[in-house]
Amino acid sequence: MFRRITVALIAVAAIASVFSLDLGGRQLSRSMTNAWMFFERAVPPDASVIPLAARAMVETLQMALLGTLAATVVAVPLSLLAARNVYPGVIGAVSRTVLACLRVMPSILWALIFVAVVGLGPLAGVLALTVYSVGMLGKLQYEAIEGLPRDAAEALTGCGVSRIHIIRHAVIPESANQLLAHVLFVFEYNVRHGSVLGIVGAGGIGTLLTGYLTFFQMDKLVVVLAVILVTVLVIDAASHHVRRKFTDRAVSFV
Repeated sequence: MFRRITVALIAVAAIASVFSLDLGGRQLSRSMTNAWMFFERAVPPDASVIPLAARAMVETLQMALLGTLAATVVAVPLSLLAARNVYPGVIGAVSRTVLACLRVMPSILWALIFVAVVGLGPLAGVLALTVYSVGMLGKLQYEAIEGLPRDAAEALTGCGVSRIHIIRHAVIPESANQLLAHVLFVFEYNVRHGSVLGIVGAGGIGTLLTGYLTFFQMDKLVVVLAVILVTVLVIDAASHHVRRKFTDRAVSFV
């Protein structure tokens, strides 16, 4: 009964949303006309922009790399402080709150803030990706730490070993493989989302997207989109392969 009511409420909400957003026949007709105009302008694609798009994509990859590395430096100690089985008291609660606040806003909103603070350019993009990635990576990692088996930590605790030594000799070695997998996942995210930060002036290939879209240069726009698509697919495939290698064997920092 509850399931039927839930499905009915979802259906009613969906139908109401269609009418509220004016997604009826006339809107669909206009959309089809606009789509046809887009394809007319996009064909044939202008391959002459490939070198420019490639350079902009390299800038996006650099932004993603720097943002991921900077976030890792901050997120690792924060994740240790946030893990309930490492710091169960006020320190843990405050650390989890900080991580939650950092990931509340998507990276593009952080980019808007940093563009206003430091100006246009890739620095704003790197800072935006760093801040959001700290929140995301910190959450992924402290949850991984909380899921670790207790055997090694309990054995060290029974020997009277300090918390710092437990972190060094039990928590970090046991969670290192998850950390490396999470860092690669965050890098994938930053490549994808870093591609659109240029729309708000935060550098990268998104700057080209904005320019070509503004002047309706669809033949150039589709080439830029193709460069983004190919790059993201290659990064995803390579990252997935490497992450499998890390999760198949333990990786130790000590």
